[in-house]
Amino acid sequence: MKTIVSSLILALSLLCGQAFAAPQVFTSPAGKFSIDVPAGWTAKAVDNGCQLTDAKGENSMSLQYRKADVEPKALAKAVVEGMNGKLKKETAEKDGTVCMVCDVDGTQVMVVVAPVEDILTCAILGGSDTQNMLKILQTVEEVK
Repeated sequence: MKTIVSSLILALSLLCGQAFAAPQVFTSPAGKFSIDVPAGWTAKAVDNGCQLTDAKGENSMSLQYRKADVEPKALAKAVVEGMNGKLKKETAEKDGTVCMVCDVDGTQVMVVVAPVEDILTCAILGGSDTQNMLKILQTVEEVK
């Protein structure tokens, strides 16, 4: 009986291996941060950061950093304008973080700019699975 149960657990583990697979970790080329890349997503390096895209290409997010030589709101506004986005909502936190939600050609895009010491981090989330992308964003860690 134990052999049958063990075999069943092994078979289920093999069938469901993707569901239990640990995410890959992407480290930015400059070594500033790392982020978990879930199964089914791909990551590629971009200037000062990375871009993650789901397997269907329906959801995409980028995370970049830059020297804090502008105000977070000004950077977020420039990003929205650069995408020809139609601003729908804007919020600002006490810590200086700014979030702008806009529409770009029928796709909801969220731009979040946060000050971290002497740098600004800018996250751009596009697609319908915002909640999942925010969870991925929570895995960002500074590399020391």
